[in-house]
Amino acid sequence: MALQINIDIPCGISISQAYAVVQGVGGSKTKCSIELRYYVSPAARDQGKMSAHTEYFEFRPSVTEFAANFIKQAYQHLKTLPAFANAIDC
Repeated sequence: MALQINIDIPCGISISQAYAVVQGVGGSKTKCSIELRYYVSPAARDQGKMSAHTEYFEFRPSVTEFAANFIKQAYQHLKTLPAFANAIDC
């Protein structure tokens, strides 16, 4: 899973249709951290190229018996944030 989104990274570069991938989720049942990496395209990631930008987020995971795994919950959390309102699942 990944998200497609237009982003402006801090160095002043805009990336249209960036490919955003949750690289990792870590933490505990009370707080998880998300490492989100942006690539210029899915091919760039598949070819092992360096990400264009990395951001970090936090969320409180659900640990019920029927909850999705933490990576899926990370994507679900990101889509609740205003910055990801227009993100497309890919």
